[in-house]
Amino acid sequence: ARGLDVAQVGVVLAVAQVCRFLGGLVFGRVADKTGRFRGVLLGTNFVSVALALSTTSLLSPWHGMHGWKRVVVLALLTDAYAFFTSPSGTLIDAIAVVAQTRGG
Repeated sequence: ARGLDVAQVGVVLAVAQVCRFLGGLVFGRVADKTGRFRGVLLGTNFVSVALALSTTSLLSPWHGMHGWKRVVVLALLTDAYAFFTSPSGTLIDAIAVVAQTRGG
């Protein structure tokens, strides 16, 4: 668990669930308003990959940190990742529905 104790892991994962919920709402709304489902999907996936790499990389910002400072940095990275990955499934479904209704 990257040096976190049980309570700290629980905090990070609990906040990630809230971020998944909010990310789906935010990016679903943006995609609906703009009609750019593929663009929103591409953008969120690009940010998700960058966050995943920064969380797992040997050059990640949390190396050398201890205690709650480390928890906060890992929580921000993990929860941002959850926020940006959450709309992928629904955006892919929306892209398929739009393509089907347009005769594609």
